[in-house]
Amino acid sequence: MSGGAHFKLAILTIYASARTGSPSYLVCQLQRMIYHPRKCEGFGLSDGEGCERFWSAIRKLIPTLRISGYFQRLYTLDLHIKFLTSQAHATSGEWLARRWKMCHKRKVEAEKGLRKSGKALPFLREQWALQVTAQTKPMPRRSKHKGRQAVLSILTLDASIVSEQRIVDKLGRLLAAGRVDFQETSDQLTESNKRLQRLQDLRRAKVNSLGISETTQLRRLRDDAFLRARMNALAIKQRLRDRLRQRKFELEKLERSYRRTINETKTHTHIQNALDRRAPTIQKLAKSYNDLCASMRELVRKRKAPRGAICPEPIPDGGLWKLDVDDTIWQDIGLDDDTADDAPPPWLKDEQTRLGIRHMLDLDRINEEERRVLHESISLQELACEEWLVIQNAKATTDHVDMLYQLERRERDLCRLCYFWKKSTSAIHISADDNTWGPSAEQIDQAGVYERAEHVDAEPLPVDSESSDSGSESWATDGDLAEQVETVAFHDEYLAADTLLESEEHNLIEEITVPAKRRRIDGEIT
Repeated sequence: MSGGAHFKLAILTIYASARTGSPSYLVCQLQRMIYHPRKCEGFGLSDGEGCERFWSAIRKLIPTLRISGYFQRLYTLDLHIKFLTSQAHATSGEWLARRWKMCHKRKVEAEKGLRKSGKALPFLREQWALQVTAQTKPMPRRSKHKGRQAVLSILTLDASIVSEQRIVDKLGRLLAAGRVDFQETSDQLTESNKRLQRLQDLRRAKVNSLGISETTQLRRLRDDAFLRARMNALAIKQRLRDRLRQRKFELEKLERSYRRTINETKTHTHIQNALDRRAPTIQKLAKSYNDLCASMRELVRKRKAPRGAICPEPIPDGGLWKLDVDDTIWQDIGLDDDTADDAPPPWLKDEQTRLGIRHMLDLDRINEEERRVLHESISLQELACEEWLVIQNAKATTDHVDMLYQLERRERDLCRLCYFWKKSTSAIHISADDNTWGPSAEQIDQAGVYERAEHVDAEPLPVDSESSDSGSESWATDGDLAEQVETVAFHDEYLAADTLLESEEHNLIEEITVPAKRRRIDGEIT
């Protein structure tokens, strides 16, 4: 499955919750589905590298297409893609067989890991749901209005509690008067009491988070500096805790990398760089938290904090990267009195629980992949049946010789493909009906006999070695002789041309004569 298919499947998966979830929640879910397909339902064992494999297959065309024209590039790419498609179509059965074998191997490993963890599947699924909820919820942010918001939320809860208490009292009076249906009114009263109890518990938790007593006047604490610092410190500590959890899970990837191939080395380097890049942010959060703790201590010293307020403990410099059970990072003393004694959840602190969750997710994805491979093998069989039926119908409705030849040729090719597909997928899907592949069993077996038979190419006629050697020697001798004769002929022609040139030059010299010298004797010229 390619990256685009991962994105589309993730969009379809979260579409149902798009109307009820917040934008930040939807973004977290989308990122979790795209970057962690092993943790999401419906993805199977897809590796998301279909695009990378296709690019690796066509990258050899880069030098040629770089100097080609536009239409030549399109033609070359279309031709190569068609060739790759035909190859993938012919080897579909082998690909399904490899996927099925890999599923069986990984399923054995996952089941062995589950047994080794010693945890039950319902417990692991519950812990996985809690882990997803904790890691995908929005992180709290610091704000200058934190104290006001906390006080207003408590005042809103007070109004809801008063309204619900009135409903409970009214139902109680009606039930005591006996003028209504007893069963229906009792059910309504029970539900109202449950809602009232939930509201009271929520109000108590919010009051404890502020570190104030029940009798404190809330309205005068809206703009209290200590409460604002306290709520901001709690938000920063929760954010810091989430960052450290994420860092711990990333470190587990480095600890589990036993083999180091090229891709795994790149992944190892990428994770290490990401950890180094996020370390300053975590240190900055720790410094901000310690600064708020110092400001709260200063407010308590100046008696500007509520009566009985407790200052939280700062994070020591040497204990920032530790996530022990009794570490300071887990203690919310002075920040959240209701949860100060809560221990880290099993999905975070228990190594066997984390190991079991990982193997449980692998087993779920393997089962999905097995169902997908089985469905693909059945679809391959249905494709062969449908194509065989189309070929037979076309042969029955035409009498053109050329068309019949092409249809018979396609029929032989389909029998050959069915032989390979049936042989490869025999361990995946075994059908009792021999006609489910389209061609009959005899036709498929005949195609298999032809494929298994040894085919010898036509060889040249045998030639006597002695005559061949003598012929080659005579040919070599004749060649040398011809070369010498040609050289002599060129030499004679050159000499003949030179002799002709000399004779012409001699005749020309003879024709050119020097005139006799004239003498003057007694006034006459002789």
